[in-house]
Amino acid sequence: AASEYGLLVYSNAAQVNSELAYIHQANGSSSAGACTIQNHGTGTGLYIAQLGTLTGSTYGLSVYSNATQNSGNLFRVHNDTGGTFDMAYFIQDGTGQGVRIDQVGVLASGRALSVYSNTGQALQTVWLDNPSSTIPGLMIVQDGTGDGINIQVNGVQAAGKYGLFVYSNSNQVNAPLMYVHQDAPGATSPNAHFRHDGTGHSVWIEQVGALAASKNVCTIYSNTVQTNGYLLAVHSDQPTTTAPVATFINDGTGTNLILNQVQVLAAGQHGLHVYSNAAQVNTQLIKFHQDNAGSTDLLTYFANDGTGGAMTIDQAGVLA
Repeated sequence: AASEYGLLVYSNAAQVNSELAYIHQANGSSSAGACTIQNHGTGTGLYIAQLGTLTGSTYGLSVYSNATQNSGNLFRVHNDTGGTFDMAYFIQDGTGQGVRIDQVGVLASGRALSVYSNTGQALQTVWLDNPSSTIPGLMIVQDGTGDGINIQVNGVQAAGKYGLFVYSNSNQVNAPLMYVHQDAPGATSPNAHFRHDGTGHSVWIEQVGALAASKNVCTIYSNTVQTNGYLLAVHSDQPTTTAPVATFINDGTGTNLILNQVQVLAAGQHGLHVYSNAAQVNTQLIKFHQDNAGSTDLLTYFANDGTGGAMTIDQAGVLA
């Protein structure tokens, strides 16, 4: 009946020295459980109602051990049937953390949090379901010198699957889907590094939508006075390479490449500079080739609205 119990331990006194119930297995060779709660009904197997306000060193549930645990877990939840409900469920109506894991010791080969499965399924989902929320859905803080996040894909990915997938079906007008920010002015390492040991593309950008005015598939921008490096450098460091370092292919009718020099160039600087210190004996540094025999327009066109020469050819070496 209501308020009737198989076992009731009750006290109305302020207990400060010992527990109301204490189970002690003092035989170190015992392998049976110290306490088992078995429920064949549909009610809660174990219910703890913490009505009082906990102090800084007390807990609603505390599992403690001072022994070196090498074989088993201090806390284990095991659902041994093919049920579809959650195995563990945490609800936090307050403003504190829902779950906190404090890893005090130095880990050997394990993890402070490890989610493992040998079946094909999504192992972890972090879902922030409040549309007005402005905080990150997931935040990883690394104060050490190791990786901030490490994703290791051991299997061969199926078509349409990715090692890292960032997706949105919302009209993003305020911020990018991905943003990498290095905020230390003294940093000298790259902000992002892509390494590919295979033969496929290292980076592939596919622009499906029609770009709006002043929008570009790839924009490299800086408002800082650059005196030491380039905003863009493409470097092929293999001397036996025969493929082009960069290729621009335009299947449309617009201009293939535009160089827009806004400011007045300093002495010795050029809008376009092709330089080589190697003895070129096989080919030219610059070549224009129109391969369509039906073409009737000029191969090259130089327009100069200023008062300087349209072209200067400075032959410094002695011609053979």
